[in-house]
Amino acid sequence: MLPKKNRIKKKSFPRSGKTLTGEFFTLKISKSPEERFRGAVVVSKKISAKATSRNKLRRQVYEILRKESRAFVLNADIVVIARRGAENATKKKIHDDVNSLLRASGILVK
Repeated sequence: MLPKKNRIKKKSFPRSGKTLTGEFFTLKISKSPEERFRGAVVVSKKISAKATSRNKLRRQVYEILRKESRAFVLNADIVVIARRGAENATKKKIHDDVNSLLRASGILVK
């Protein structure tokens, strides 16, 4: 899980910015008003009716963001939105998809 200071609150949720789409996730990026990155993960009920599977997916993505945040080059607000099929994806596929989106956005350089 991300530290509280690195999470986006609903009030400051970015409405505009760059959008990238991968196999399992959509990534929305906008410049952060703060001097650090902030992130949020959205998993709707359309993905899975069960809260446990939605929360599991959310925790997996938050963990990827937390680990990769040390390598971020931009201070940005990042919103990761799960798409259909993400609930059945393996951990490796989730990690690869999120990383490829972060690299394509220019936030992650590795």
